[in-house]
Amino acid sequence: MRTRPLFFLLTASSLSLVLRVVRGPGAWRRLLAAAAVVTIAIAIETVRPAGGVLSVASLSAGVICAVLVRRPRLLIASMVGVPILIGAALAYPEVQLKAYASVQAAARQHWGHVATPGYVYRLLDERFYPDRSEIADIEFRESARFVARAIGKYLTVPLPWEVQSRPALAYVPEQIVWYILVALVPAGVVFACRRDPLTAGLLFAHALIAAVTVALISGNVGTLVRHRGLALPYLVWLSAVGVCGLISHATHLGRTAGSPS
Repeated sequence: MRTRPLFFLLTASSLSLVLRVVRGPGAWRRLLAAAAVVTIAIAIETVRPAGGVLSVASLSAGVICAVLVRRPRLLIASMVGVPILIGAALAYPEVQLKAYASVQAAARQHWGHVATPGYVYRLLDERFYPDRSEIADIEFRESARFVARAIGKYLTVPLPWEVQSRPALAYVPEQIVWYILVALVPAGVVFACRRDPLTAGLLFAHALIAAVTVALISGNVGTLVRHRGLALPYLVWLSAVGVCGLISHATHLGRTAGSPS
Protein backbone atom coordinates (compact mmCIF):
# COMPACT_ATOMS: atom_id res chain seq x y z
CA MET A 1 0.00 0.00 0.00
CA ARG A 2 2.84 2.40 0.82
CA THR A 3 4.38 1.93 -2.61
CA ARG A 4 1.14 2.57 -4.51
CA PRO A 5 1.62 6.38 -4.89
CA LEU A 6 5.13 5.80 -6.26
CA PHE A 7 3.81 3.08 -8.56
CA PHE A 8 1.13 5.37 -9.99
CA LEU A 9 3.65 8.21 -10.37
CA LEU A 10 5.98 5.98 -12.37
CA THR A 11 3.26 4.47 -14.56
CA ALA A 12 1.70 7.87 -15.26
CA SER A 13 5.13 9.24 -16.15
CA SER A 14 5.81 6.37 -18.55
CA LEU A 15 2.41 6.91 -20.20
CA SER A 16 3.16 10.60 -20.67
CA LEU A 17 6.61 9.83 -22.06
CA VAL A 18 5.21 7.39 -24.62
CA LEU A 19 3.00 10.20 -25.91
CA ARG A 20 6.16 12.24 -26.34
CA VAL A 21 7.95 9.35 -28.06
CA VAL A 22 5.16 9.11 -30.63
CA ARG A 23 4.35 12.78 -31.06
CA GLY A 24 7.25 14.73 -29.66
CA PRO A 25 9.28 17.05 -31.87
CA GLY A 26 12.87 16.15 -32.65
CA ALA A 27 14.49 12.73 -32.96
CA TRP A 28 16.80 13.29 -29.98
CA ARG A 29 13.92 14.21 -27.69
CA ARG A 30 12.08 11.10 -28.76
CA LEU A 31 15.12 8.95 -28.08
CA LEU A 32 15.55 10.49 -24.65
CA ALA A 33 11.87 9.89 -23.89
CA ALA A 34 12.20 6.26 -25.02
CA ALA A 35 15.26 5.80 -22.79
CA ALA A 36 13.32 7.29 -19.89
CA VAL A 37 10.47 4.82 -20.49
CA VAL A 38 12.91 1.91 -20.26
CA THR A 39 14.46 3.36 -17.09
CA ILE A 40 11.04 3.81 -15.49
CA ALA A 41 10.07 0.23 -16.39
CA ILE A 42 13.16 -1.01 -14.55
CA ALA A 43 12.26 1.19 -11.58
CA ILE A 44 8.68 -0.11 -11.55
CA GLU A 45 10.03 -3.67 -11.40
CA THR A 46 11.73 -2.83 -8.11
CA VAL A 47 8.54 -1.29 -6.70
CA ARG A 48 6.14 -4.07 -7.66
CA PRO A 49 7.12 -7.58 -8.83
CA ALA A 50 6.42 -8.02 -12.56
CA GLY A 51 5.28 -4.39 -12.62
CA GLY A 52 7.85 -3.41 -15.22
CA VAL A 53 6.81 -6.19 -17.57
CA LEU A 54 3.14 -5.33 -17.19
CA SER A 55 3.88 -1.64 -17.72
CA VAL A 56 5.73 -2.31 -20.98
CA ALA A 57 2.91 -4.63 -22.07
CA SER A 58 0.33 -1.94 -21.32
CA LEU A 59 2.25 0.72 -23.22
CA SER A 60 2.79 -1.56 -26.21
CA ALA A 61 -0.86 -2.64 -26.26
CA GLY A 62 -1.98 0.98 -26.05
CA VAL A 63 0.10 2.00 -29.06
CA ILE A 64 -1.14 -1.02 -31.03
CA CYS A 65 -4.75 -0.14 -30.17
CA ALA A 66 -4.20 3.41 -31.43
CA VAL A 67 -2.74 2.14 -34.71
CA LEU A 68 -5.70 -0.21 -35.22
CA VAL A 69 -8.30 2.45 -34.41
CA ARG A 70 -6.78 4.81 -36.97
CA ARG A 71 -6.99 2.09 -39.62
CA PRO A 72 -10.51 0.56 -39.59
CA ARG A 73 -9.69 -2.06 -42.21
CA LEU A 74 -6.70 -3.22 -40.21
CA LEU A 75 -8.86 -3.24 -37.05
CA ILE A 76 -11.45 -5.48 -38.69
CA ALA A 77 -8.74 -7.76 -40.05
CA SER A 78 -7.19 -7.99 -36.58
CA MET A 79 -10.53 -8.84 -34.97
CA VAL A 80 -10.86 -11.72 -37.40
CA GLY A 81 -7.25 -12.79 -37.54
CA VAL A 82 -6.14 -12.60 -33.89
CA PRO A 83 -8.50 -15.36 -32.65
CA ILE A 84 -7.37 -17.54 -35.55
CA LEU A 85 -3.71 -16.90 -34.72
CA ILE A 86 -4.32 -17.66 -31.05
CA GLY A 87 -6.06 -20.90 -31.95
CA ALA A 88 -3.22 -21.86 -34.29
CA ALA A 89 -0.61 -21.05 -31.63
CA LEU A 90 -2.42 -23.15 -29.04
CA ALA A 91 -2.21 -26.10 -31.40
CA TYR A 92 1.50 -26.38 -30.53
CA PRO A 93 2.24 -28.40 -27.37
CA GLU A 94 4.86 -25.92 -26.17
CA VAL A 95 2.38 -23.04 -26.25
CA GLN A 96 -0.28 -25.20 -24.62
CA LEU A 97 2.05 -26.04 -21.76
CA LYS A 98 2.95 -22.39 -21.16
CA ALA A 99 -0.70 -21.29 -21.21
CA TYR A 100 -1.64 -24.22 -18.97
CA ALA A 101 1.14 -23.35 -16.52
CA SER A 102 0.03 -19.71 -16.39
CA VAL A 103 -3.56 -20.69 -15.58
CA GLN A 104 -2.35 -23.12 -12.93
CA ALA A 105 -0.16 -20.45 -11.32
CA ALA A 106 -3.07 -17.99 -11.23
CA ALA A 107 -5.40 -20.67 -9.82
CA ARG A 108 -2.92 -21.47 -7.04
CA GLN A 109 -2.66 -17.81 -6.08
CA HIS A 110 -6.45 -17.57 -6.05
CA TRP A 111 -6.64 -20.68 -3.85
CA GLY A 112 -4.21 -19.04 -1.43
CA HIS A 113 -6.38 -15.91 -1.21
CA VAL A 114 -9.46 -18.03 -0.53
CA ALA A 115 -7.61 -19.66 2.37
CA THR A 116 -7.00 -16.26 4.04
CA PRO A 117 -9.18 -14.85 6.85
CA GLY A 118 -12.06 -12.57 5.91
CA TYR A 119 -14.73 -12.65 3.24
CA VAL A 120 -13.75 -14.70 0.21
CA TYR A 121 -15.23 -15.80 -3.09
CA ARG A 122 -14.52 -18.82 -5.28
CA LEU A 123 -13.62 -19.01 -8.96
CA LEU A 124 -12.59 -22.64 -9.38
CA ASP A 125 -14.84 -25.68 -9.46
CA GLU A 126 -15.57 -26.98 -5.97
CA ARG A 127 -13.40 -30.08 -6.34
CA PHE A 128 -10.22 -27.99 -6.16
CA TYR A 129 -10.74 -26.35 -2.77
CA PRO A 130 -10.33 -29.31 -0.39
CA ASP A 131 -6.88 -30.09 -1.83
CA ARG A 132 -4.72 -27.48 -3.57
CA SER A 133 -2.71 -30.17 -5.36
CA GLU A 134 -5.78 -30.99 -7.47
CA ILE A 135 -5.09 -27.80 -9.45
CA ALA A 136 -2.31 -29.69 -11.23
CA ASP A 137 -5.04 -31.72 -12.98
CA ILE A 138 -7.23 -28.79 -14.04
CA GLU A 139 -8.82 -29.41 -17.45
CA PHE A 140 -9.48 -27.02 -20.33
CA ARG A 141 -13.17 -26.50 -19.56
CA GLU A 142 -12.40 -25.94 -15.90
CA SER A 143 -9.74 -23.40 -16.86
CA ALA A 144 -12.20 -21.57 -19.13
CA ARG A 145 -14.80 -21.44 -16.34
CA PHE A 146 -12.13 -20.15 -13.95
CA VAL A 147 -11.18 -17.28 -16.28
CA ALA A 148 -14.82 -16.37 -17.03
CA ARG A 149 -15.72 -16.33 -13.34
CA ALA A 150 -12.64 -14.26 -12.53
CA ILE A 151 -13.67 -11.50 -14.94
CA GLY A 152 -17.28 -11.55 -13.73
CA LYS A 153 -16.35 -11.45 -10.05
CA TYR A 154 -13.83 -8.67 -10.63
CA LEU A 155 -16.62 -6.49 -11.98
CA THR A 156 -19.34 -7.41 -9.47
CA VAL A 157 -17.84 -8.41 -6.10
CA PRO A 158 -18.99 -7.54 -3.48
CA LEU A 159 -22.65 -7.73 -4.47
CA PRO A 160 -24.67 -5.23 -2.39
CA TRP A 161 -27.26 -7.84 -1.36
CA GLU A 162 -24.59 -10.22 -0.08
CA VAL A 163 -23.01 -7.94 2.54
CA GLN A 164 -22.14 -9.79 5.74
CA SER A 165 -21.01 -7.02 8.09
CA ARG A 166 -21.51 -3.36 8.92
CA PRO A 167 -18.17 -2.31 7.32
CA ALA A 168 -19.25 -4.10 4.14
CA LEU A 169 -22.61 -2.33 4.28
CA ALA A 170 -20.80 1.02 4.56
CA TYR A 171 -18.90 0.14 1.38
CA VAL A 172 -22.08 -0.36 -0.68
CA PRO A 173 -22.31 3.30 -1.91
CA GLU A 174 -18.75 3.09 -3.22
CA GLN A 175 -19.58 -0.19 -4.93
CA ILE A 176 -22.55 1.45 -6.65
CA VAL A 177 -20.21 4.16 -7.92
CA TRP A 178 -17.92 1.39 -9.19
CA TYR A 179 -20.80 -0.14 -11.16
CA ILE A 180 -21.58 3.24 -12.72
CA LEU A 181 -17.94 3.76 -13.70
CA VAL A 182 -17.75 0.32 -15.31
CA ALA A 183 -21.00 0.91 -17.21
CA LEU A 184 -19.67 4.18 -18.62
CA VAL A 185 -16.30 2.79 -19.75
CA PRO A 186 -17.48 1.43 -23.16
CA ALA A 187 -18.96 4.81 -24.11
CA GLY A 188 -15.83 6.51 -22.80
CA VAL A 189 -13.57 4.34 -24.94
CA VAL A 190 -15.61 5.11 -28.06
CA PHE A 191 -15.68 8.87 -27.52
CA ALA A 192 -12.04 8.98 -26.41
CA CYS A 193 -10.90 7.04 -29.48
CA ARG A 194 -12.68 9.54 -31.71
CA ARG A 195 -10.83 12.41 -30.09
CA ASP A 196 -7.40 10.95 -29.30
CA PRO A 197 -6.86 7.25 -30.16
CA LEU A 198 -3.36 7.10 -28.68
CA THR A 199 -4.25 8.44 -25.24
CA ALA A 200 -7.44 6.39 -25.21
CA GLY A 201 -5.53 3.25 -26.15
CA LEU A 202 -2.92 3.77 -23.45
CA LEU A 203 -5.53 4.38 -20.75
CA PHE A 204 -7.64 1.42 -21.80
CA ALA A 205 -4.67 -0.95 -22.09
CA HIS A 206 -3.37 -0.01 -18.64
CA ALA A 207 -6.82 -0.54 -17.13
CA LEU A 208 -7.41 -3.84 -18.95
CA ILE A 209 -4.07 -5.45 -18.12
CA ALA A 210 -4.27 -4.35 -14.47
CA ALA A 211 -7.83 -5.66 -14.22
CA VAL A 212 -7.12 -9.06 -15.80
CA THR A 213 -3.99 -9.57 -13.69
CA VAL A 214 -5.84 -8.84 -10.45
CA ALA A 215 -8.98 -10.75 -11.46
CA LEU A 216 -7.17 -14.03 -12.08
CA ILE A 217 -5.34 -14.21 -8.75
CA SER A 218 -7.82 -12.68 -6.29
CA GLY A 219 -10.14 -14.53 -3.94
CA ASN A 220 -10.42 -12.28 -0.91
CA VAL A 221 -13.03 -9.51 -1.15
CA GLY A 222 -11.00 -6.93 0.77
CA THR A 223 -7.86 -7.62 -1.23
CA LEU A 224 -9.81 -7.40 -4.50
CA VAL A 225 -11.29 -4.03 -3.55
CA ARG A 226 -7.84 -2.64 -2.74
CA HIS A 227 -6.13 -4.06 -5.82
CA ARG A 228 -8.97 -2.92 -8.07
CA GLY A 229 -7.60 0.54 -7.41
CA LEU A 230 -4.72 -0.27 -9.79
CA ALA A 231 -7.11 0.11 -12.73
CA LEU A 232 -9.35 2.75 -11.16
CA PRO A 233 -7.46 5.94 -12.24
CA TYR A 234 -7.61 4.94 -15.90
CA LEU A 235 -11.25 3.86 -15.66
CA VAL A 236 -12.19 7.17 -14.03
CA TRP A 237 -10.75 9.12 -16.96
CA LEU A 238 -12.49 6.94 -19.52
CA SER A 239 -15.78 7.08 -17.61
CA ALA A 240 -15.55 10.87 -17.39
CA VAL A 241 -15.08 11.06 -21.14
CA GLY A 242 -18.10 8.78 -21.49
CA VAL A 243 -20.24 11.11 -19.37
CA CYS A 244 -19.16 14.18 -21.35
CA GLY A 245 -19.64 12.41 -24.66
CA LEU A 246 -23.11 11.14 -23.77
CA ILE A 247 -24.20 14.58 -22.54
CA SER A 248 -22.88 16.21 -25.72
CA HIS A 249 -24.55 13.57 -27.88
CA ALA A 250 -27.87 13.95 -26.03
CA THR A 251 -27.69 17.74 -26.37
CA HIS A 252 -27.03 17.44 -30.08
CA LEU A 253 -29.98 15.09 -30.50
CA GLY A 254 -32.18 17.47 -28.54
CA ARG A 255 -31.22 20.38 -30.74
CA THR A 256 -31.76 18.32 -33.88
CA ALA A 257 -35.18 17.17 -32.69
CA GLY A 258 -36.18 20.73 -31.74
CA SER A 259 -35.02 22.36 -34.98
CA PRO A 260 -37.68 23.03 -37.64
CA SER A 261 -37.69 20.56 -40.51
